[in-house]
Amino acid sequence: MSGTGRVRVGEIEHPVKKGDVIFVPADVEHQTIASPHEDLEYLLFNAFLDDDKEGHATFAEHIEKVRELRRRQASEASTSQPG
Repeated sequence: MSGTGRVRVGEIEHPVKKGDVIFVPADVEHQTIASPHEDLEYLLFNAFLDDDKEGHATFAEHIEKVRELRRRQASEASTSQPG
C-alpha cells in the first residue's frame, strides 16, 4: 500500500514497493522487512486451510509463533558469531 522494504520467501529476498504483490506458497518460511527509513504498509491475506496442518487457530497465535522463531534465529546467530 505504501513504503518500501523486502520480503524474504525461502532463501530469496525480493525488494517491494507500493503496488507489488508477493505470493508465498504453503509451507515456505517467509519474512516481511520494512526499510529502515520509512514505514511499510501492506495487506496480508492468509489461507489457513487445515487447523491441524497450520498448527494455530488464530492470526495472533501465528504471530506469536513467528516471534518465537525470530528469537530462536537471533539467539542462534549470536552464538555462532566468532568472538
